[in-house]
Amino acid sequence: MIGEQLDIQGKLKPVERRLGTLKKHLEQADIYFKCKGKKPLTEAEQILFTTAKDYLKGVMNGKTTIPTRTWKEEYSNPAGYGAITDKAAG
Repeated sequence: MIGEQLDIQGKLKPVERRLGTLKKHLEQADIYFKCKGKKPLTEAEQILFTTAKDYLKGVMNGKTTIPTRTWKEEYSNPAGYGAITDKAAG
């Protein structure tokens, strides 16, 4: 019983880490898009925009389009999470 619980916990950890990463990506993308077309930006908005832009640039690895739709889909339905929790319930 304890072994099964530890096994399930071990399988959930990477999913939980990925959800945290996706949440951060989505938060930064939201800030970026809110400030992107806005002129003029306050000093605080400029700092937020620059930070979000730099963060996303590091995450994108040279890609040109921010995949917010893909991130939202993955965040709302993480791969493997349902199978792990179904096993725990059954």
